This record gives sequence, C-alpha cells and structure tokens, in this order.
Amino acid sequence: MIQSANQLPGFYACVDYIWAKREDRIQRLSNKNSIENFKPPGFKSHWGIGKDIFGWAIYSSDGEFMQRITKLNDTQKSFPYRARIDDTILAKRVDMQWTSDRSPFKPYEYV
Repeated sequence: MIQSANQLPGFYACVDYIWAKREDRIQRLSNKNSIENFKPPGFKSHWGIGKDIFGWAIYSSDGEFMQRITKLNDTQKSFPYRARIDDTILAKRVDMQWTSDRSPFKPYEYV
C-alpha cells in the first residue's frame, strides 16, 4: 500500500486508456509525462487458484520479467501488482476508495 501526501491510503495505477480513446470517452491533457517519481523498485504477479498461490513472477521497475519464485521476501512483498486494468474498473476503485490491502490474493475482487 502506498500512502499519499496527505497520509490517506491509496494506490498508484498506470492505466492504458486505449478503449476510452477509441470510444471517445477521454480527452488528452498531456503526453510524454515522466513517471520516474512513481516507479516502484519492481512489480509482482502471482499464479494460482483462488487464494492458493503457487508462485510469483518478479519484474523490474521497467516491467521486464526477472524471475519466478515460490516465496516473496520483505522487499518483494511491498511491490505493487503488475496487472492490466480497464479504465472503468479503475474509476470504480477510486470511487469506493479501494486500497491494495483489501485483498492480497485477488487484486480485482473489490470491483
């Protein structure tokens, strides 16, 4: 979980708005913005069934695959999930003040 400047819990998300653009639901405000201040040291994703996690994939801060592991160390536990998200789902999460600690096993559960 990442704390915002005003110490409220929250999360960062890099969202691809291609569908919103194609459906004419979004207007470009700027482009080629630096995300360096928001880059975590890495990302994680898991595979498994339900709450049974069989393993983890670790990615660099640039999204390149690094390794598969069976157990996360403390640093890797703090990595955000690497996942794709639809812009409408993200908007719902923001509206409901979703935080990443609400479901460590199913990042999409509270939509």
